[in-house]
Amino acid sequence: MFVRVLMYDKVKNWFMPYDHSKYTGFDYFWRASASSVICGGFTLLFSYPLDLIHTRTATDMARKNTTRLYTTTFDCFNRTNLDEGRWGLYKGAEVAVTAAVIRSILQLPIYSTVKKVMPKDDSYLGRFSQRLGSSMVAGTLMTLIVYPLDTMKKTAQVNGGRGFLNNYSKLPELAVRLPQNLGLRGMYRGWHLFLLTSVISSYTQFAVYDWLAAK
Repeated sequence: MFVRVLMYDKVKNWFMPYDHSKYTGFDYFWRASASSVICGGFTLLFSYPLDLIHTRTATDMARKNTTRLYTTTFDCFNRTNLDEGRWGLYKGAEVAVTAAVIRSILQLPIYSTVKKVMPKDDSYLGRFSQRLGSSMVAGTLMTLIVYPLDTMKKTAQVNGGRGFLNNYSKLPELAVRLPQNLGLRGMYRGWHLFLLTSVISSYTQFAVYDWLAAK
């Protein structure tokens, strides 16, 4: 998150070399979205293997009365690399890229747009309300649009790994069969926790972005 926030303002200045007030409407939105997508891509490249390891160790710890498949985080990383190769660390990355593009297009640009149209209030309560409102809007949109992709990504991450069957040979097969098997409610299982983390993450990201922008 911090890498994306640190890069966002600098990349946005490449797309908006003049004062930001000169850009309005769709012209402003596509420039802000392109900046956010580029930053999200760099973040995903370096962080995705850690996300996969997190998913596998979390599901491993959740099992009762069974011997754990991985003793440590490094053991999970090493065994995944040995069993499935380096590309095994990027299983489901295509889904994550799709979700990251959608998130990048919406999240920071939504905040920039909302902040631009809202009346200026430099008080602590005014800044808090502005960030909280933007976080709730961004978090709700992220949950509605991205959460089924998150379910798909986590399924791809464990598919064919140690202790899991290889139920889906290719990603297109997973994309078709998983919604059929789980149904709409199954694809949104656990959405409320995702919404809560999205709002908190968005608020933190917006607060850090504003703090860095003020420097």
